Amino acid sequence: MSNTLPITAIANLFSAVEAALNTSPAVCNVVARSKNRPFGISEDLAVNIKPGPSIPEQPTFGDPQLQLVTSLSVECYARTTSAVPYDIAVDGLLSAVVGRLHTSPLLTQRPGLLSLELGPIEYDAETHGDQVVCLTLAVTITHRSTTSLE
Repeated sequence: MSNTLPITAIANLFSAVEAALNTSPAVCNVVARSKNRPFGISEDLAVNIKPGPSIPEQPTFGDPQLQLVTSLSVECYARTTSAVPYDIAVDGLLSAVVGRLHTSPLLTQRPGLLSLELGPIEYDAETHGDQVVCLTLAVTITHRSTTSLE
């Protein structure tokens, strides 16, 4: 068995989420990772994946693999006008993200991925000449590292 350090396993998991959202057809033109402002003026939709904490779980007695519970946030951004309500502007993007997280073989068939749970959705909006809305979806993934505890 090859050993993958827990931090590598976490980074690989974030890469898999990013790849799932970018698989053709991508959920939108801009799928970024750990960006402060994931899109420019010319883009109307964007997704940003931000890492959260990763907590090792106590292994089952006799089980040499490290199990991790990793949190991440998926921010869904939409630029809109005053004619389109915020919630409507970003709803289709959020639906596409949720659908992809639940159906992409890059995640559903990923070795070591035990569960993917959706959490609360937070809402934020700002106006600086244009209106930008962000829905942040909390995601918790339970997975295994190939690091042996023996």
